[in-house]
Amino acid sequence: IASYRPLSTLVVIDRQTNKIVWKIDDVSIGQHNVQILPAGVPGTGHMLLFDNGYNSVGANPRHQEVLPNSSAVEVDPLTGKAKWRVPLMDFQHWSAVMTTGGGLVFTGKETGEFIALDIDTGQQLWKFQTGSGINAQPITFTHKGRQMVSVLSGVGGLYWNTMRERLKDHVAPGGSVWTFALVEE
Repeated sequence: IASYRPLSTLVVIDRQTNKIVWKIDDVSIGQHNVQILPAGVPGTGHMLLFDNGYNSVGANPRHQEVLPNSSAVEVDPLTGKAKWRVPLMDFQHWSAVMTTGGGLVFTGKETGEFIALDIDTGQQLWKFQTGSGINAQPITFTHKGRQMVSVLSGVGGLYWNTMRERLKDHVAPGGSVWTFALVEE
């Protein structure tokens, strides 16, 4: 999968022939972290992505509307339509997503909330304030037979350098690892 932000285009390229085998336009304005949902997960074959459209307003003449700073989006590649779109307000979204076989989507916000979304509806099911911005990839693993989810919290990197003045009164610097056990069904 390749994502070309200025043109709001997603493409799938055959790695053996380097030819575009699928393309969709106008899914999003400033998409990143595109992933295809794997087999065994609700929504198999759909795409999850983040739309940091706010910064791209005006960059693409097709899009002049003002949107939330970021949205999480699930796209059905057969129709090219968003199945759901969840605004993630305040600041641009720099975390990645991680999905579970049980239908949860985990991600973090720049304001420090680590959240779980329902993969079918995009509804937020849970959140936890970590104390600093999250711009890392959540991971999952098993410990003593229990599924765990971990994420790094600690605003930094390029985004902190470019947005320091805007973030300084809203997001504390820091550095920590948070690990959670998923509730057994």
